[in-house]
Amino acid sequence: MIRKVKKTDGPSDGGDHTRHRPETLHKREEILKAALDVFGRKGAAKGTLEEIADKVGMTRAGILHHFGSKRKLLIEVLRYNDQAEVADLPDRKMPGGSAGFDHLLQTIVNHARNPEIARSFITLSSESITEGNPGHPFFRERYASLRQEVAEWMVELGRDRGKAVDRDLALMASSSILALMDGLQLQWLMDEGEEGQIDMVRTLSFAMHVIVAAALGNQMTGREGEPDTGTGGGWG
Repeated sequence: MIRKVKKTDGPSDGGDHTRHRPETLHKREEILKAALDVFGRKGAAKGTLEEIADKVGMTRAGILHHFGSKRKLLIEVLRYNDQAEVADLPDRKMPGGSAGFDHLLQTIVNHARNPEIARSFITLSSESITEGNPGHPFFRERYASLRQEVAEWMVELGRDRGKAVDRDLALMASSSILALMDGLQLQWLMDEGEEGQIDMVRTLSFAMHVIVAAALGNQMTGREGEPDTGTGGGWG
């Protein structure tokens, strides 16, 4: 899923401010991609450094040389995944207002095309609620930041339409949208390959339009009394 990240020249260095050589950055990114795949399929608890090392032609010691510990590697994987979500955006930042909601939908479009990304996110975020999980602080801060940011989009959208949106209401709407994104991805992955798999993108678009319309004081956003169920635009 998405969040605003600082612009970097490559994968985060985990707090080590030493500038890495290009070949080192390339190897670190290769390791992060392999770790994202392994942790996404098996979870951080069962995914091993040995399996990650095998995927990139290294030893366990080689992985530890780059990241120090499995805990630090997991944190870097989470940061890397977030950076990838905004890599193609100006200054690697999410847009605000209506463009921000369009970006949320586009994120789910991308996940629908790449189920492994959705699986990795859902697996790691779900695991983060367990006691002692190193990803817990990351996801706690991530959701707190996203709730505030999406709520600000809601307020901005209302302002553009001459409507005052209550901040508490905007936060409730924001939390609802983020919960929908995660929950729909979980349902979609559960039904993967099955007849009747939900249309994740269309369903999210429908729900987001209804929530945004309610926050802006409207009952409906589409024509002839029907909510807009497109894949973006027409917010509020």
